[in-house]
This record gives sequence, structure tokens and C-alpha cells, in this order.
Amino acid sequence: MGAPVVPAVDVYGVLLFGIVVMVALVPPLALFVQWRYRQAVRRSMLRAATTAGPAPGQATTQPPPRAVLTEPPQLRWEVLDGDAAEPDRPEDAFVAAMQARTVLLHVVAALSYGVVASAVFHAAARLGLSPVRFATLGLLFAWPLVPTLSHVLGGRGRGALLLTGYLVLLIVPGALGGAGTGGMMLLAAITIGPPAVLLLALTHHRLRAVGPFLAPCGLVVGVGFAVAPWLGLPLVNVTPSLTGIATILALGFLAAAAALGFVGVRWIAGRYERRQSSDRSLLTGQWWLFATMWLALAGFVPADARYTPAPLLALAAHQVVIGIGSRTLLRPATHPGNLRLLFLRTFGSRRRSERLLRDVTRPWAYLGTVQMIAGPDLATASLQPHEFLDFVRGRLARRFVRGPQDLAERLAAREERPDRDGRYRVEEYFCHDDTWRMTVQHLAAESSAVLMDLRGFTAANRGVAYELGVLVDLYPLEQVVLAVDTSTDGAAVRGSVERVWRAMDPASPNRTRSETTVRVLRLDGPSAAATPLMGALTAAASRAPDPAPQRMLPAPSAPLVSPPPALET
Repeated sequence: MGAPVVPAVDVYGVLLFGIVVMVALVPPLALFVQWRYRQAVRRSMLRAATTAGPAPGQATTQPPPRAVLTEPPQLRWEVLDGDAAEPDRPEDAFVAAMQARTVLLHVVAALSYGVVASAVFHAAARLGLSPVRFATLGLLFAWPLVPTLSHVLGGRGRGALLLTGYLVLLIVPGALGGAGTGGMMLLAAITIGPPAVLLLALTHHRLRAVGPFLAPCGLVVGVGFAVAPWLGLPLVNVTPSLTGIATILALGFLAAAAALGFVGVRWIAGRYERRQSSDRSLLTGQWWLFATMWLALAGFVPADARYTPAPLLALAAHQVVIGIGSRTLLRPATHPGNLRLLFLRTFGSRRRSERLLRDVTRPWAYLGTVQMIAGPDLATASLQPHEFLDFVRGRLARRFVRGPQDLAERLAAREERPDRDGRYRVEEYFCHDDTWRMTVQHLAAESSAVLMDLRGFTAANRGVAYELGVLVDLYPLEQVVLAVDTSTDGAAVRGSVERVWRAMDPASPNRTRSETTVRVLRLDGPSAAATPLMGALTAAASRAPDPAPQRMLPAPSAPLVSPPPALET
């Protein structure tokens, strides 16, 4: 009897199967994980911290009522049209310059990728040198530049415009070079179509919070599913009685594959927490990696399987250019400094809040940090790798502010430098029901500008009314922008502001002014764009004294502001 025959492993088939499993598993799993994460954040928010309030049995005292000012400083309201442009300021010019540099860097990196990929493909397929074909293939292989630039520039409709321009630039020269329009469209569909669907399934904005983290794990598990049965075949061929052992061996390999995927997630989270990568580099890097994998399987295997790893040279060239450019182009000699933007909002529509956060952070990240109180509405929109890892490990509780001393330590440990791509991060503060007020107070006291999203605000939103009182007590209202739309109860907004205005703290910076303007920006319908909002925010930040005075804060053992009884939540 001859030796048992074990079929050879088809490496390329295994990888394709792994990709299929990843696409099938990751989207529903990502939606489920995000739902569970939002539920966990909501439960912890409603829970009281054990160290924030008085000890059990300790008496509590109510703050003395404040005197209402008989002649408060004059309060003037100015409604800004969302379509009206603010005059350009140095901050706006800096953001535009940084975006232009970022676009230039990604274009050069993509061209480097295309040149190397086209060169190795010509070698694998043994094609003669044709300048038009070489350039066309290079442009075709560099297609991830389109979603990358769409992510960098943002804006509604820009992605479709970029895609249209790219296809025209790709198809016309190729058709003129003899490939024909139909042939070029077919080649583009084969090269771009499958990986584009893959990226849409894994990095759609509704899945982007955890999709990029789950994708590597899903790929490894998919490969494990394909390889695990093969491992037990030698035992089964020897004798069917060993089928149980073969099954255990296969399941063990599958568990090892899942563990390897989790190690990959830990590695990603560690690099992010050490600031060796950013949210943008993680996202776009994954796009280029998947495009390279598909190019190797669909382009190089049919041409010459020996050249299958060759596209990794193109990926390496892309990453080298990004690394060099990040240390040169994205490190300007002059920088306005970390202009902290405090983002307060009415907890309500998750989609509306996520869209506004994207519109704000995309340009403002070049100027400074966006600070906000974490909530279920934006819990997954700003989810960071190490936060996701803590959630998976059941350690999300350690991300929550537990008391004054804990808050002071977190504020002292903040990083003042931007990431390698020149952008600052979103700083989320997870707070319990009895720690969010003091956190808002400390964040407001040190911000360069404040954006308060009052869309959906009514008189029932007592927490937002409290935040308005904090701003009046601690912060110049000249540096505040209130965002409203048709869902905002304007009378409730005006009444809340005027009520806390008349009862403002004696040490409030607003008391020294003879007149203060409250600026309200309407974000109705299509006018809710990033450009007018960014102009209003940079204008608000420019009203800060130069240099900005250091507001004296009490020791972290006590809250900064005692809410007026009428505004307590």
C-alpha cells in the first residue's frame, strides 16, 4: 500500500478564499461590535463614578444661590448664514497649505507605486516597452489614489468628481494607444472592481470605526478555514478512526489563526497609541495593501506566478515616499500651535452628529485638537484602536474619568504634538454621570474656540443648558459658535443663554465687556458645509487675546462652577 496522497495547497486559492470569508464576516461583525460598544458606553455614562462624589453617608451641601445681575452686559445676537463666507485668516491659509501638501504627497506616492508596479508587470508579462502602455498601466495600478484624495479633501460630491476625472485620464490615453475604449474599461473593471467592492464593504463610513481593525483578523481566520481541513488529511488517509484527532488539529489551527489575528490588532493598536501611525495612515494604508494583494492575485499570477510577490515592491515604494514626505512636507516651519476646539452637542441624531464631526475635524485637525465628551452618538465615529482593544478585553471602564485627580492626570498626560501626517487627534473624554460636568468645565477653560451643536435643542435638554452656563461663567462668548437648524427651538436657546447670562459668575471674563455678541450659524440643508463652518470657527479662535491668558483653575478636587439651581440636571 502506497503512502497516503495529500493534495498540494493552492496558495492563491487559499488567499482568495480568505478574502471571501473576510468580506462575508467583517461587515455584520463590525455592525454588531459597534452596537455593543455604543451600548457599553451608554451604560457606563449613566453609572456614577465611585470617587467623583462624596463618600457614602457624607453630607452634601447645595451651592448658595447666585445673585441675578440687575444690569448685565449687553448681549447681542448675530445670525451667520451658512452660505456666507468669512474673510480668510492665517489659520485658513495654513489649513489650505497643509491640505495641498498632503495631496501632493499622496500623488507623488501613488505615482511611485504606479511606476514600480508597471515596471515589474512589464517584466512578469515580458512586454515590450511602450510609453503609453507603461503610463496607462501605472495609472491603473495606482487607483487607490482616488479614495485617498477623497478622504483627504472631503466634501460632498468630490469623490464622484475625482473618480470621473481619473477614469477619463485612464481610458482616453489607453484608447488612443490602441487598447480601445472597451478594452480599457474591461481592464479597469477587472483591476479596480473587486478590490473596490472589498474596500467599500470593509471601510464604508458606517463600518470605518472597527472595520479596518477586524479586517486583518478576518483575513487570517479565512485563511485558517481554508487550510485547517487540509492539515488533518494525512491522518484521515492513514485510518478513518483518526478523524476525531484530525478535527481537533484543524480546530486548533483555526484557534491559532484567530489568536494571530488578535495579535495583529494589538500591533495596530500599539503603533497608534505610540503615535507611529494615525487614523488616516491606518485607513489609506489598508486600501493600498488590499489593492496590492488583488494585483498580485489577478495580475501577476496569470502573467508569471514567480512574480507574485513583486507588487510588494510597489507598496514599499509608496510607504517610503509617505514616510519621507511626512517628515518634510508635513512638518511646516511655522505652525499656529495646538488650537484646541471644544465640541459640545445635543445628544440626538447619530448620523447628523457624525457628519458634523467629520466636517469639523477634517480641516481643524491641521490646527489643533478637537475635544469632546464621549457619547453613544459619536462613540464609534471617533473610536481609536486602543479604545477598541480595551473594549474587546473588557477594560473599557478604565477609559472613563473616575474623579478630579484622574481628570487632572489625563489632562497632564496629553500629547501636544500632531501625528506624523501633520494632523492632531480627536480627544474623547469618557465620563460617568457625576464626572462629565467637571470635565466640561476644565476643557472649556483652556479651549481656543468652542462649537456647540444645538440642532435638535429644546428646553428639555438640561445638560446642554448646563454647558451653556459653564461657557458663560468661564469662557468669552466671542469665541463660541452656536450651530442651529430648523430642528432647534430658537426661543429655548435664547432663553437659556439669557438666563445664565443674568446669573453669570462674578469672575466670568464676560463681565468685563460692555457688549458681547453671540454668533449663531445656521446649518440648514445643503448649506451645512464645512467651509463656512470652518470660517466661523477660525474667526472665533482669532478673537482670543494674544497671547491667550492662562485662566486660573481651582484645584481638581473641586468643580469649577456650581450650576445655578434652575439649570441643574
